[in-house]
Amino acid sequence: MCNILFAFALHRRVNQSGVNVYVLHPGVIKTALHRGGGLFYKIFQFLGTPFFRSIEQGAATTVYCATDPELDNISDKYFENCWDDEKRLQKSLARDEVLQEALWKHTEDFLREYENK
Repeated sequence: MCNILFAFALHRRVNQSGVNVYVLHPGVIKTALHRGGGLFYKIFQFLGTPFFRSIEQGAATTVYCATDPELDNISDKYFENCWDDEKRLQKSLARDEVLQEALWKHTEDFLREYENK
């Protein structure tokens, strides 16, 4: 949810300069990321494999958003499976500008504190 909130806040800041911001979900992708995760992850991987996407399938929505000329002037959208899938968002949270701005401010504060160390 933080990534979604941050992206919508970013959209408001950069969209007038011609930069598009997309929020997307690549899906659950079969990787070796949790190969050392123990028994739970091995069971999860075994049972979930039929439902996981390949790396190529997982990258498809990102590639679509980055390259489709029909999206050149569209921003501030949520994509899943290569289409605008706004109905799947938890809109009451995702579109809450007060929450977005609070996250943005906390992020700036955190980064400022980190830079000063």
